[in-house]
Amino acid sequence: GVVTQPKIMARLLLTSVAFGLLHSASGESRCTADGSCSLKNKLPDGEWWRKEINAAQPKCREIDPDNVGTCHQWTVELSKGGQATVLDIKTMLSDFIKTTNNFDENHRVLDWNDQMDELYLSAPKNVVGSDKVFVTPHIDGFFGLIPFVRAWRCVYGLTGPHNTVTVQPMRNPDQREVTLGPGIFTCFDYNREIHWIENRVNASSPELDERMVLKIHFYDYPSLLPKWLGDAFGQLNAEYNFFARRAFLVSQFPDRSWFSKAVGGVINSITLFGGRAEKYFGYVNIGIVLAFIFAAHFRKYDLLSTVGIA
Repeated sequence: GVVTQPKIMARLLLTSVAFGLLHSASGESRCTADGSCSLKNKLPDGEWWRKEINAAQPKCREIDPDNVGTCHQWTVELSKGGQATVLDIKTMLSDFIKTTNNFDENHRVLDWNDQMDELYLSAPKNVVGSDKVFVTPHIDGFFGLIPFVRAWRCVYGLTGPHNTVTVQPMRNPDQREVTLGPGIFTCFDYNREIHWIENRVNASSPELDERMVLKIHFYDYPSLLPKWLGDAFGQLNAEYNFFARRAFLVSQFPDRSWFSKAVGGVINSITLFGGRAEKYFGYVNIGIVLAFIFAAHFRKYDLLSTVGIA
């Protein structure tokens, strides 16, 4: 949405601290070993969430009165009731990731990246401007070449039924297509997993509901790694996300200005490149190759220095 960045950054940091204190004392896991999870409280219906996003982000209605584009709001800007519900959902998702990925056995730390979290209304039928990135195979971030750390994005369904399918080709066959609905979610690597959404006819449902989701974020790192390094990685992803969001909003409606059209073209090109780079090469592989190149370069420099001294 349209927000004042300095003001919201202060609120984001304060809320992150508050959320961190709350989830650090969240008690026993909400999930079983097989990944079955439950919320502490009942999930509100779609109408409740629609009121939340309209109240917190009136600019969406002003900019897009026909609701043909996407609309989002940072969860820290929601009402107290909205933030409490997000906290309940995020606690459950945190337990899901830690339980299904054996964090304790693997000695890894999972931290929350609350400043990236958003309530999101998507428009899969709008395939122009920056909305086109969602129907294009893509990854969300570009830091997959950094080893030993991982950023998570969980997309948690709030409304349904609808006709939007999330495609995740890098998953097991039974997880490659997910139709999000109330309480249905998927979690993936923000920087490395290719995905996209498709608009399909849902023949089993005569009435289609808009696709409203929560995008919830975490990052994890080895327990041996200093916390400040893990936090730096989390902040790196957050800063990129803020930049991408601003660019996305500028270019969402390319028919309204030449500048919007130009920015949209750049975003879509970057999206296409990022997805293909991961598909054909893999960011981890790229990182390894770059590490060898740098090592060889500096090794060559050391040898030349030694020869010069001799």
